[in-house]
Amino acid sequence: MQNIDKWYAVHTRSNFEKRIADELAAKGLESYLPSYEELHQWKDRKKKVDLPLFPGYVFTRFYDCPEARIAVLRTTGVVRILGPCGAIEA
Repeated sequence: MQNIDKWYAVHTRSNFEKRIADELAAKGLESYLPSYEELHQWKDRKKKVDLPLFPGYVFTRFYDCPEARIAVLRTTGVVRILGPCGAIEA
């Protein structure tokens, strides 16, 4: 069996996607947060806002071991790690 990093979806609290992606990067874990820009308008101004393509999810790549799981799960705003066929459950 090879020791390779795999991509996992991390289920997040509402509106925590950017914060989690930044915190995972600070921990040395590779993360991916696909996003798009949208123009929001209020009465007094317009502003371009970055929104996640998949709200409530951040993707991260790590080798599945207890230490890596704990590092991800201890990130503020993480609800659980999703894996293929229920391989990871938290």
